[in-house]
Amino acid sequence: MNNSNMAANDYPAYLIPYIDFDRLNNQNKQDVRKQHIQQKPQTNPKPVRTSTQPARNTQRPIVQKRKNNYAKTVKKIFIFLFVILAFFGVFKTIYKNPSQGKVTNFFWERTLVIEKMVHSKKVGSFLPEGAKILSSRDEMIGYGTDKKGNLKKIYNKIYTYEVDEWVFSRDLKTYGNGKSPNWSTSTLQPNEQIVSRDEVFYVYVLDYKKNIRNYIVPRDLWDELKKGQKVDLSIFDDKKETDLFKQTETGKVLH
Repeated sequence: MNNSNMAANDYPAYLIPYIDFDRLNNQNKQDVRKQHIQQKPQTNPKPVRTSTQPARNTQRPIVQKRKNNYAKTVKKIFIFLFVILAFFGVFKTIYKNPSQGKVTNFFWERTLVIEKMVHSKKVGSFLPEGAKILSSRDEMIGYGTDKKGNLKKIYNKIYTYEVDEWVFSRDLKTYGNGKSPNWSTSTLQPNEQIVSRDEVFYVYVLDYKKNIRNYIVPRDLWDELKKGQKVDLSIFDDKKETDLFKQTETGKVLH
């Protein structure tokens, strides 16, 4: 018997090794496909792009991110401050401090005291300067004792005299609203003179209860205050408050 013509099934089973033909066929197909892919030329290869620009700074995104975070933080701070200021503004508008007031008006009053020279005839024990004696007499004014203890009458010299003297004549008053005080410009008589100049300054303050309060203040404080100015009422603690003048709704002060 020829061994080469012997069929595989003619051998005993223990002499034929086990072969997985399905697995072998699949493996051969995969190897062929890989060789085909490796040997297939690229018909349109993509060109390699070379950049002439310098390499980008890899730190730029980090710096930009930090700047953005800083800007957001600053924005939040400004918003927070704006809210706080707005809150205090509303609170200040609503809240009425009982110790605060608002200056609404000013008033001033000036007085010139005028005296005049008169020729008088008088009687008295005192002779003023420039007096002209017309007559004199002794007038008993009481009793006393001498050095020896004796009772005696006490006399005083009484004069009748003429004299030119200054006496009160009149007051020249000026007053008004605002801050333009002035003195009277009335013409004096030849026998008249100004003996004193008196002035009083008033400030009108609206308190938190909408009441007008009137204060007599010194000239320097009167000059310093402004109409519409908010003030602490404590600055008037040692000032005289008066109702001598009344203020109307139109802002005019009535004497």
